[in-house]
Amino acid sequence: MIQLLINDEFSYLKQVVLGISTDFGGCPKIEDAYDPKSKENIIRKSFPKEQDIEDELLCFFNTLQKYNVDVLRPHSIYKCNQVFARDIGFVLGNRFFISNMIKNRQQEISGLEHILKKVHKSNIIS
Repeated sequence: MIQLLINDEFSYLKQVVLGISTDFGGCPKIEDAYDPKSKENIIRKSFPKEQDIEDELLCFFNTLQKYNVDVLRPHSIYKCNQVFARDIGFVLGNRFFISNMIKNRQQEISGLEHILKKVHKSNIIS
């Protein structure tokens, strides 16, 4: 079981969920984008490529590992942007809160099921 305990923002980080870029679906059509920053990057033709995101996440992963942080990763969901894992849930005290998400992002939580199975059900709030 994973024992959740986050009481402040300055203690040593021991374990974290880090997003993934695998199969994130690439650049969406402008009409399929649901956030202003994505729309801006689509228009500017600066929407990040999967490999660029993966390179950035790998550097972050390696830095976390260097400091002995246990890094958990979501399972990949085909054509689903799972880069921002912090958006779909957070820990406060000993509870994991599943965020209220727009419909376009609700499937992301299923990528964390293998992790959430290790958290006592009474500590998961949705």
